[in-house]
Amino acid sequence: MANSEGNAPNLDRDWNININVAGISAPSGGSPAAVTKGHYKVKITDAYVNPERNAGRVVFKLTISEGQFAGIELTDGMSIPKDENDKVRYYWRALAESAGYEPKDLDSGAITMSMSTFKGRDAHISYTPKSESSKYDKVDYLNPSVWAARATSPVAEATSTLPVVDAPAALGSGGAVTKGGVMAKLGM
Repeated sequence: MANSEGNAPNLDRDWNININVAGISAPSGGSPAAVTKGHYKVKITDAYVNPERNAGRVVFKLTISEGQFAGIELTDGMSIPKDENDKVRYYWRALAESAGYEPKDLDSGAITMSMSTFKGRDAHISYTPKSESSKYDKVDYLNPSVWAARATSPVAEATSTLPVVDAPAALGSGGAVTKGGVMAKLGM
């Protein structure tokens, strides 16, 4: 049964995590079938944990805020990091940068993130709908300068990634990393 806001009654919106994303290079890189691959500005409209489905994952509702798909809601989710070695921290860093948090603030040590950290904030994403070869839609959170460069560059659409940035100090300076580059640096 849904509550008066149309939300499932047992969703936990009081979640919070303590996470240290200092010095981490953020990687670059369920929705309506009408949305095509591209770069979108979105508003984060909700962030919750559904303990009945997957208590170890935060679900994000993202509403496209500009262009021909404005108003369409996308859904994404991220696993909650289990410890300081959990590689999912890279994706939390990317989400925070995408939502406008500055690297200097993210590099201050362990910080607490919760629904209020993200709800109502604009974010910048690269979106790829699911296909025959992929089971899920892909949402990559990009810092605003990387997003702007990719969204306006015809070359960016032809390539899946920008060059790997080696130095964590380059965060927020328009650099990006690839998933393969992150995995290689992690020895995976």
